[in-house]
Amino acid sequence: MSRDKSRKRTYKSYSLLLGLQIMKNRIKALSLYNPQNLSSPKKLMVLLKSSSRKENLPLLQQESFPPPS
Repeated sequence: MSRDKSRKRTYKSYSLLLGLQIMKNRIKALSLYNPQNLSSPKKLMVLLKSSSRKENLPLLQQESFPPPS
């Protein structure tokens, strides 16, 4: 039972990391098309800072996610 819980928890953190990575890439793409986007809203900068702090690229590059149970 405790094993199952930990598996679920790792899966959640994986999907959270992936979501942060995707959001960061979207923000980067947006800022490429419209550079004013990055400087004007402070929310974007906060998003970028908070996501880069939690970012774990080695985890994401493994791509061996445990199946959701």
